[in-house]
Amino acid sequence: METQATTISTGGRLRMWGGSLLVAAVLGALGVFVVSLVEDAHANGLRAHLRTILAADTEALRIWRRGQMRVTAAVAGDIGWRRRMIDILDAGPELMTPAALAGAKAHRELREGLDVICGELGHEAFSVMDTTGRIVSASDESTLGTLAGGTFGESVRRALAGVDHFSIPFRAGADGSGSPVMTVSVPIHDESAVVRGVLTFWMRPERDFSRILQVARPGASGESYAFDRDGLMLSGSRFEQELRTIGLLADDGDSEHGAVLRIHIRDPGGNMLEGFRPGQDRRALPLTRMAASAVAGHDGVDVEGYADYRGVPVVGAWTWMPDAGLGVATEMDAGEALRSVVILRTAFGVLWGLLVAAGAGIALYAFFVGRLRRRIEKAERRAERLGQYTLVRRIGSGGMGDVYLAKHALLRRPTAVKILQPDRTDEHSLIRFEREVQQSSRLTHPNTIAIYDYGHTPDGTFYYAMEYLDGIALDRLVKTEGPIPQGRLIFILRQVCASLVEAHGLGLIHRDIKPGNLMLCRRGGFFDVVKVLDFGLVKDLTGGDTVELSMTGAITGTPLYLSPESIRDARSVDVRSDIYSVGAVAYYLLTGEHVFRGETTLDLVMHHVKSAPRRPSERFGRPFSRDLEDVILRCLAKAPDDRYATASELRAAFAACAAADSWGHDEAQRWWEENTERLRVTYQLSLPSTPGTPLSVPELEVDLDGRLSTDG
Repeated sequence: METQATTISTGGRLRMWGGSLLVAAVLGALGVFVVSLVEDAHANGLRAHLRTILAADTEALRIWRRGQMRVTAAVAGDIGWRRRMIDILDAGPELMTPAALAGAKAHRELREGLDVICGELGHEAFSVMDTTGRIVSASDESTLGTLAGGTFGESVRRALAGVDHFSIPFRAGADGSGSPVMTVSVPIHDESAVVRGVLTFWMRPERDFSRILQVARPGASGESYAFDRDGLMLSGSRFEQELRTIGLLADDGDSEHGAVLRIHIRDPGGNMLEGFRPGQDRRALPLTRMAASAVAGHDGVDVEGYADYRGVPVVGAWTWMPDAGLGVATEMDAGEALRSVVILRTAFGVLWGLLVAAGAGIALYAFFVGRLRRRIEKAERRAERLGQYTLVRRIGSGGMGDVYLAKHALLRRPTAVKILQPDRTDEHSLIRFEREVQQSSRLTHPNTIAIYDYGHTPDGTFYYAMEYLDGIALDRLVKTEGPIPQGRLIFILRQVCASLVEAHGLGLIHRDIKPGNLMLCRRGGFFDVVKVLDFGLVKDLTGGDTVELSMTGAITGTPLYLSPESIRDARSVDVRSDIYSVGAVAYYLLTGEHVFRGETTLDLVMHHVKSAPRRPSERFGRPFSRDLEDVILRCLAKAPDDRYATASELRAAFAACAAADSWGHDEAQRWWEENTERLRVTYQLSLPSTPGTPLSVPELEVDLDGRLSTDG
């Protein structure tokens, strides 16, 4: 019996091993096929990724160039500036000497005004040329009376022919030895549409031009850059320190401009990062395969690998922009791009060995999978609790963290918990996170969201708990229902003002009042109750802000609702900046349209600084209460002194409007009873497949970090 059992056992093991080997053979063949499919899919995905980044870079450049030409043409066509420029251009020969030009009143007025515009636009300088190409007005008076030459002269000649011209980067100076610059030149027309001269704005390519190409770039080793027909790099490189180390960039007087006009996109013949050095002058080397294809007018993408200007194997995509006269490339190191394929092949080899080992390999695999599953389940159970709060589900996401629906362990009430994610944590974001809690917790007005608790877990995850709101954000309400009736608008904004009265009284300015930060709720049997959210951008006028926090970024807030003074100098704002934002919100709620429109963020903020808002009844051709229009337009006054001085004064002005009595608690209750279920169904149908912000909690965080955002 023992022998028979042993035989059966041995036969069973043989069948098991034979089955395992058969399974290994089948899985091996299947694995080879799958690996081939995965490699093809990875290559196709990499091609699509590179093409997408390249398309984003080139489109961003086109939009930026069009915007710069529009702004320059607008200045040249402005009645006041055009008159001053033509006054200079009309001067007789005896007044065309450098001394006479510098002393001319029109030149002084023009220089004073255009230098301010240059500063606002981030430009270096301006020049005005007559039809001979002679400079008659400029930021740099040493150039007065000289002729525009070289690349600059060619740009001027094109503009004199009536064509707006945006140059690629070139070196300034008659001998081409100056600093890298770019110019945008447009013709100056008189009232008879005759070209009388040219207006040129000067820019530094290492600023906006290079920054545009640095926004979207692939991976940790990827970069996007521009180059001319000679293969000369026109923008900055992310590898400038590396290029200095290998000798491609010298630490000289031109080093402040980085790689601009100093690096030739040529193949050195070997990897310079590994010590290779070419034996001939770099300009004699052939263009890289990418650059040669681009200057020949061919767009392309290569995921097999080629050598870049450092001799490093890379993958990339490229195109030639004939309208701009330059090429754009997006590249990343082949080692990083193909790392997943190498890992896949290695993993398959290991898996093949494990399959040959059959039972032992399968058992080992099952053991590790089981242990990993237990670790994951343990981590999930640990993640479900945060202090005294049990997390239910994610309901929103913002710039610094995520928002979860949670329940208190003892109270069992629904709560919104905001968590600062570890991968987004640095010293500045942590300070701002704590500051938002501290500032918000000082506020007790019923129209301001309440903060319950704050703390951090043993592993360093910071969080705070706030009241969970049952309602809808005003931007969602307008998108769903259209413009809000005038009486209801007043009913809502009087509550917003009430919240701001308390905040302003404590020396706090919100700085991001917008429909998305105003929640319409039902609370304690009352309807149309407003909650003001997101005090993450609040400014403390009492001196509580640190220098670092106060000076982060030139502009803070959402562009659609920014006051003019917050655009010019964010550090100078006071409570009247919030008054302006309330006016912009009121305009949107009343009409369903924003105060200003703009194709670019620059267009939009310039409207806030310079353009007068149109009266809604005139703009949309339908009647609105004139007293309500007057209140809104006073809020939108450019000068803070022309607005309401306090939120309390604005609240009283809303209350005094004729339509104020047309909406109250009864009307609000009737509306909610008739529309709540329809709004909830409509909103749920519009949600994306991934977790997002439901009806009850809007996005609670907008992290601008000093940059403009179009989040409205």
